[in-house]
Amino acid sequence: MYKKILYLGVLLLTFSIVLGAETTVSGVIYQDTVWTQNNSPVVIDGLVNVEPGVTLLVEEGVVIKFKNQQSALSVSGRLDIQGTSQNPVTLTSFKDDSAGGDTNADGFATSPSPGDWSPITFNFGSQGTFVNAKIFYGGGDGAVRNSGGDVMFTNSLLSYNRIGAIEQTQGTTTVINSTISNQAVGIYLLDSRGVLTVDGSLFENNTNSGIAGNLAKYVSVTNSFFSGNGMPAYVGANIDFVHTGNVAADNNINGWERSGTITKDTSWGPGDLLYVITNLGINPGTTLTLLPGTIIKLTNDGAFSVNGSFHSLGIANNKVYITSIKDDSIGGDTNNNGQASSPSPRDWYLFFFSPGSQGKFDETVVRYGGRNVFLHPNSSPIFNRGNLVIRNSVFEHGPEQALWQDAGSFDVASSSFSNYNTGIYLQGGTGVAHGNSFFNIAYYGIDNKSASVVDARDNWWGDASGPFHPTLNATGTGISVSNNVDFVPWLGYDPFSSTTPALTPVIIIPGIIGTELYNGNDLIWPDLAEMFNDVNDNFLTDNLSLDPGGDSLVSTIENGHVIDEVRFVIPIVNKEIQVLIPFKPLINSLTTVGYVINETYFTFPYDWRLDLDETVKLLNQKIEEVKTQTGSGKVDMIAHSMGGLLVKDYLSEHGKGSIDKLIFVGTPHLGAPKAGKVLLEGDRFNIPFLEEDRIKEIAENSPALHELLPTQTYFNEFQGYLRKYKLLGTNPLMNFEETKNYFITERNKNPVMFDIADDFYNKNLDSFDFSDIDAYNIAGCKTSTQTAYSFGLFDEIGQVGYTSGDGTVPLISANYINISSQNKFYVKDGNHAELPSTSGVRELVLEILNGNVVNLANNVSRDQSFCNFKGKKLTWHSPVEVHIYSDNNHTGPIKNNAIEYGISGIDYDVIGHNKFIFLPTDEGQEYQIMANGLEEGSFDLGISEVENGEYISTQIFNDVPITASTVISFAVDDSTKHNFIEVKNEEMIESIEAVSVLEGDLLEDLIPPETRINLDGKEYKDGEFKKEVSVSFIAEDDRSGILGTWYSLDGQNFYEYTSKFTLGENGVFTINYYSVDMAGNNEDTKQVQIIIGKLDKYLRKLDRDI
Repeated sequence: MYKKILYLGVLLLTFSIVLGAETTVSGVIYQDTVWTQNNSPVVIDGLVNVEPGVTLLVEEGVVIKFKNQQSALSVSGRLDIQGTSQNPVTLTSFKDDSAGGDTNADGFATSPSPGDWSPITFNFGSQGTFVNAKIFYGGGDGAVRNSGGDVMFTNSLLSYNRIGAIEQTQGTTTVINSTISNQAVGIYLLDSRGVLTVDGSLFENNTNSGIAGNLAKYVSVTNSFFSGNGMPAYVGANIDFVHTGNVAADNNINGWERSGTITKDTSWGPGDLLYVITNLGINPGTTLTLLPGTIIKLTNDGAFSVNGSFHSLGIANNKVYITSIKDDSIGGDTNNNGQASSPSPRDWYLFFFSPGSQGKFDETVVRYGGRNVFLHPNSSPIFNRGNLVIRNSVFEHGPEQALWQDAGSFDVASSSFSNYNTGIYLQGGTGVAHGNSFFNIAYYGIDNKSASVVDARDNWWGDASGPFHPTLNATGTGISVSNNVDFVPWLGYDPFSSTTPALTPVIIIPGIIGTELYNGNDLIWPDLAEMFNDVNDNFLTDNLSLDPGGDSLVSTIENGHVIDEVRFVIPIVNKEIQVLIPFKPLINSLTTVGYVINETYFTFPYDWRLDLDETVKLLNQKIEEVKTQTGSGKVDMIAHSMGGLLVKDYLSEHGKGSIDKLIFVGTPHLGAPKAGKVLLEGDRFNIPFLEEDRIKEIAENSPALHELLPTQTYFNEFQGYLRKYKLLGTNPLMNFEETKNYFITERNKNPVMFDIADDFYNKNLDSFDFSDIDAYNIAGCKTSTQTAYSFGLFDEIGQVGYTSGDGTVPLISANYINISSQNKFYVKDGNHAELPSTSGVRELVLEILNGNVVNLANNVSRDQSFCNFKGKKLTWHSPVEVHIYSDNNHTGPIKNNAIEYGISGIDYDVIGHNKFIFLPTDEGQEYQIMANGLEEGSFDLGISEVENGEYISTQIFNDVPITASTVISFAVDDSTKHNFIEVKNEEMIESIEAVSVLEGDLLEDLIPPETRINLDGKEYKDGEFKKEVSVSFIAEDDRSGILGTWYSLDGQNFYEYTSKFTLGENGVFTINYYSVDMAGNNEDTKQVQIIIGKLDKYLRKLDRDI
């Protein structure tokens, strides 16, 4: 039990009480102690030690003052500070009169300053809790020093301390919803064994940085705000650093500074803030990978020294940028000086690739590098002595050369070099360059001073006449090349901006939700700003609802543009996010090869809610207009998603004569089961702020949505997609008519819409003959795609089945088209909404339009076996909030009832309390799962291994108790067998074992078991027995089997039933009981009442007792 502070004379080696209100302490605390407000302020004079196993509790309102620089608190046990928001605990200087009054009784003669007292030190194995604490004027490298404890700050303020607020060496430090301000450094990281977690906190006016250090084991910073600091954080390059949801504004540098030497394989992704580099080394045998969207800005001293491997791996629509800290055109004003500075060549040093090192730049932009250094005085951003591969990249705005090499090799293709004196300079080693563009080069495109010959065929040299060479091409007016450069043949056009003559006009037709919708001048779809502000998105149904006949209730709704991309700047934090990018990269590719909007390429926007049979009339009108305008007898068409069904409807109604090339992209030729799910539960379409219920309401009377439902052929060729709950016997998927009747009769859906869909199906577009049309089909695959839904007892979706597809359309539907297999293409890891703009697809579309499909990207194939997929499915039945983390990206709930979809390739769906998540694992993906309890209760979890849509095995976790403070965590990858998960409740961490392992599809068992109770004894009549009664239970389950039976006697705790038991005394007994099957289905609790002895005698005895 705790001792109050009045007993300190016994607990401390030295103890004194000073006249006045304060209490002075020093020495050693040997047993549990409480400091209360009645004894405040408490003055620490000298060193106070809290011994191992001892707790010092500081109650709300206490003021603790440290008398001088020799005053400190050393904790080997536990320090528990429990302030409140109205009555915090303050730890400060003896000279601080603002808290606890003029304790040193000197009036204004002294004032507090940083370093007035020595640190609070947490020793190995200690614990510390600071709740609503204020810590001022401490000394050392941190006012609080964690040297091996477990220390947590919640709702606290640490300010005006000497160097840092917190010094982290060993142990674990957690900072939640706290403010750290007005130090040199907020948190100092000084040891490779320390772990730091920060969430929802403010770092303000720390002159050097909010967080700083080269050494820590792991650092996580989430949802925090950095303002007025030297920089948000300086985090050593070798530290495992997770960051998401952070915002930086008005710091001297608005980015994460990463410097030092990388000694283990590391990946950096785009995350929240960009990276700022001063000096970075990569050790031999180690790889640094920059993921798509990463931005690197280098300071004046910025350099990479690569002795291992450096991989910069952007993608076409999400490049990697490596540029100057002064470059505000990408990543914003990182050096926080507005227009005071602008980028220029030589703003940073270089990449140095040492002998034996490896370098790869793909879809990467490199700008403004090339400062002279003693090792390399020739001013180029790339100095190569290793093995360098460059693809699809841009090198621009440099001084002398983009690439300088005196040893090693380079292989450069499909890249551009501009605004240098020389593109590539070779003094030694070997080199190959193909398909590149050299322009705005002052001297040489390639200058080769070595004895080897550079293979530089098929490049653009700035003019169709080729590069100038005094003997080999004296009439060339392009950029010069030196000797030992094999430049014949060259390209007669710029591969990045060439114009193709006599182009057949192209019409791009989007799918459902692919067109803007306006009410007058007011954008309704997709108005992300309004979605963000109107949490329930009622404005959508107010404007876009339809009547039962499928016509718009608001007559003023008009089409806008085809949606090429959707971006949104989050208010307050002013952070731009890319939500969708369906067509913009494809359109950019078209314009690159000479297509011009409304001259040679056109878009067809339409109201995607309405009947396709009405929209097809408008499509016919558009085709005729384009033919008239361009003078072309035919048009090419790129039809995405539902747009493909619209084109097939056009062909059925108006014939094939006007179509030359027809490219289907992600078309649901047989419909998509997800359309049925939209009717039942709505969908967010991966838009973070979209409320799925509004989509459900719009869909109920949308003919187009119903025309997307799986057709009769889907059912004939494959199987259905809905499985009803059935108590006894098998419950197969419903057939076509059963599915239709279920929607109409049991879910009260609009029968008129199903009649319209039937009329559309009856055109037999599934088997359309594409002869006389040059038709192509591009299907996304290998992405987990919802394909079946099983209902639980209360008609809720209890299980989701997955197959290979593009995340929306199953491959079995997207591939069902009667054309040559040579014209069928499969795109690995394709995302439905963005499939037309996916890297590899864009290039394929251009080659199809050009009439010559030669090269397929690595993610595209004609072989369907390319589409096999594998992963882990997580099925949660619980009041939990589930977060997925991978490579610094996040998918899961965020503020404003939104969901962030930051990890590509995964399926994340929330339906009521149920969460269905599919994580692909067959390419080495790794995920960290964090789930937070939302309320007191329990959760069920199934972790299934799935391969090509078939369940291999499932670990079941059943009825795991949680509270609102529970955190569940585990990792997911291809090899891990998930027999245990970690559950943390406050300070206690428990490893929970799976209660069962199911093989095959037993996870789809949604039917709870049935339990009978057997009562063995001599009865007077029903329920009344003469004497003792033997009780046993028999549980039955027709699929996954019985996990166990539990019973409770007379309202006591439930116990697992193991064997028969006997009730021997006279009286009335109440037994509650239920069973659970191996799939985690809980039977509703049953109850039986047993009377032993005659009831009237028992009642008379009871009356006498009363």
